[in-house]
Amino acid sequence: MIDSSTAQVPPPLGPPPAGVADIPLQKIKFSSITELIEEGISTAVVNANHQIDIAAASSGFKATLSGQMMAVMPAYAETKFVTQQNQRVVRLQIKVGYTFSDITYRDIHYTSRKYIQELVVTISCDKWNTDTGKSKVTYVAEMPYSIESLFGIAELDALVINNLTYTIYNNLNQALSKDAKPGELPIASHSCNCLSFKMGTGPVFGDGYAGFYYLPVRKIAVESLYSNPMIRLLSIERLDTNGKAILIPQSNMQIQFMANYNSDIVKLRGFKENEKILHRKVYDPMELEHPAKYNQLVVIANLTMLDDAKQTLSGFMQFDKNQKYGEGMQKLTIMKKELIPVVVSPGDPPITPSFKWVPAYELVFEINYKKEKSN
Repeated sequence: MIDSSTAQVPPPLGPPPAGVADIPLQKIKFSSITELIEEGISTAVVNANHQIDIAAASSGFKATLSGQMMAVMPAYAETKFVTQQNQRVVRLQIKVGYTFSDITYRDIHYTSRKYIQELVVTISCDKWNTDTGKSKVTYVAEMPYSIESLFGIAELDALVINNLTYTIYNNLNQALSKDAKPGELPIASHSCNCLSFKMGTGPVFGDGYAGFYYLPVRKIAVESLYSNPMIRLLSIERLDTNGKAILIPQSNMQIQFMANYNSDIVKLRGFKENEKILHRKVYDPMELEHPAKYNQLVVIANLTMLDDAKQTLSGFMQFDKNQKYGEGMQKLTIMKKELIPVVVSPGDPPITPSFKWVPAYELVFEINYKKEKSN
């Protein structure tokens, strides 16, 4: 029995990289993305200046806004979900600079002010583990922020912070998505189950790309060689916390557990510390796709209190081929954060609270892989 007490981010299951000989390799060039961003910035600036001009009579504020892309940094990355399976992606960190110039407010002139907006573009092979994997380009834009001092006039500072920065943010989002879904860039998709990355040449990395390839050979069902691989949740125990538990002992709870891309949900009554709930035959084992396809088995468990707070604690365990993909009885320890008490004397400066991870629940699973089927 392997004891997994990790409370960190589960590792990615894929997609695998495409090999150098995988042709045709469909590419989304970084230059095509930065061109869309630059076009979006230009449109957002034009619209913002128009809105500033229209509102000038009532706001007393006049200025000219300009903007340009300042920096791009691509990277091969991973999603960082705690409660679901992760995957490899390509990310572009983009920094946009804006300048308000020719500023007047109630007929008083002010020096120009600079603002920064950060964007993260994510290129992924969505649903890569299925026969319908497609490339997808999404983005998240942050609210612009000032890199200089405020004006010192409460009404003017509020106007810029609450209105104009939101105007920039809103206009850029509208300009980027166009006819696509909010948060997506209008770039043609490609069928895929592999993802490659070329960084390109700085500082603009225009010759870099995310590469997509669909490899039918990978779709040979590995599980067809086996007889019903299964995972079963056998028991769950609330661990002794010496009276410091922040969870309500009697709350009913729900356990969602995932074995790679297969998942199941079990609902339980609340129970006390040190009480172990054993699962009866009503909780059938869950069949799963054989993990040889992914070269690993990642089991994630999410335990949610079914009360008003809906607090969720998560944990995972990982097994590779050398570990027989976790075959046998396995123990998963779900951790929680606990405040480390400190003693502060009168007159001492405040101390930033610190936390530690402590065991909260222990789940026991049984994983079975029967022998290969005979031909």
